[in-house]
Amino acid sequence: MVSRKFDSTDLKGTRSILGSPMVAISVIMMILPFLFVSAGPIGTSARAIPSIVINEVLYDPLGSDVSGEFVELYNPTGTSVNMDGWSLTDRDGTGPEIIFAGLSLPTHGYLVIFTGPGANDTDLSDGVGRIYLGRSEGLWSNSGDDVLLLDKTGQPIDYMSYGNGISVDPPPANLTWNGTVPVIPEGYSLGRSAPSLAA
Repeated sequence: MVSRKFDSTDLKGTRSILGSPMVAISVIMMILPFLFVSAGPIGTSARAIPSIVINEVLYDPLGSDVSGEFVELYNPTGTSVNMDGWSLTDRDGTGPEIIFAGLSLPTHGYLVIFTGPGANDTDLSDGVGRIYLGRSEGLWSNSGDDVLLLDKTGQPIDYMSYGNGISVDPPPANLTWNGTVPVIPEGYSLGRSAPSLAA
């Protein structure tokens, strides 16, 4: 298992950490096909790899949650995916629905959604986009939550959950999620492993 702890320099969204093909190696907890923790159960999404995947989640960064939280999306396919009108939310709807407007994620491109403030970069010319929500408080629960990606018709595209808090809900009907991903230490993220991202 590859394990790495993030620090404040990692959270600036540098291509070497968040946007290169090596992201699957530099992620914190590796996943088959989504998440595993050493000697722990495996969480899997029982369907073909979706057009866009939830690639990495940092829900409990070192220090302030709002300044470090992020969700990274990845396009593992060989074609650009039009994400106009797609949304990202937690399954129970207690968090805000993040709606993407006029955005296409290029082949093997990354989109990192940061909870806190920052300067958006959505031209994706380098294969990496960054969206900053500008929130003043954390979005993803540290005790357990879920992340759900929907297309513009509301069709679930990808889903993951971790922990066992009251914010954890079952997956949508067309997706299954097997196993339990335990809460991990502060400063570590959850990420997909390379084999589950093959185009």
